[in-house]
Amino acid sequence: MSMLGKETRFRYFLDPLFLVCSFVYAMNRFIIKPRMPSSEIFFRGYLNDFLLIPCALPPLLFLHRIFSLRSANQPPTAREITIHLVFWSLFFEYLGPIFYCRATSDPWDIGAYWVGGFISWIVWNMVPRRQKRSTL
Repeated sequence: MSMLGKETRFRYFLDPLFLVCSFVYAMNRFIIKPRMPSSEIFFRGYLNDFLLIPCALPPLLFLHRIFSLRSANQPPTAREITIHLVFWSLFFEYLGPIFYCRATSDPWDIGAYWVGGFISWIVWNMVPRRQKRSTL
């Protein structure tokens, strides 16, 4: 349910934030990042980490919905985002480097995951609220 009490339907693969961020991720991964100098930090190191939640969470929540692990088609809650952020932070920045020799741990990656997650939560849960207020 949204902040106003009316349910806002989450569209998973058709969610505008998911679509825009997936496009930005692909552009950065395949076009921008390869053309950046090795000393460049943001595009080479943190942009794709920042996009983790808006790109990866909607498909995962869709699977949760299919397997009845999610009861409604509402936007991702703060709890859902936080659980996935904790799991992915531990997996990618702690366990990954232990078991995969090419992986490195970077605490700034975790910061990028969490900032992207917080901004995603705001977009998914506050923007629909603002739009509904304008139509009242």
